Amino acid sequence: MLIPIISQKKFLCLLIILSSCNNTKQHKYPEISFTNDTVNLGQIHTGDSIVAIFHYKNSGSSNLKINDIGLSCGCTKVFYDSTECLPTKEGIIKVTFSAGNDTGYVIKSLVVNTNSKRKLHVLYLKGIVIKE
Repeated sequence: MLIPIISQKKFLCLLIILSSCNNTKQHKYPEISFTNDTVNLGQIHTGDSIVAIFHYKNSGSSNLKINDIGLSCGCTKVFYDSTECLPTKEGIIKVTFSAGNDTGYVIKSLVVNTNSKRKLHVLYLKGIVIKE
């Protein structure tokens, strides 16, 4: 008589453990993935402007939204589609860099704020500004 009671307890414990595993929720998140996180602008003459394009894809399982893009200085302007990007679809972020009168090596950053699980993504522009 003792053996069936122990077996019932083990069965009950196993049933509780298995039912709690089935109740775990799987979250669906968008996920942004970039072809490159850095664009090399090469040599730029002082006073000139150059356009760089960052390609991205929503590799997640729900709609991706770019909430905002922060810029490291006023010498860059950014253009992007503010509508949601469906899973498996692609988009672009277009950045215009305007070289001032200062010469030398430049690194500019963009911080892309999205609704993905990892909210912030940093992109870079690199180049050398030379005198015309």
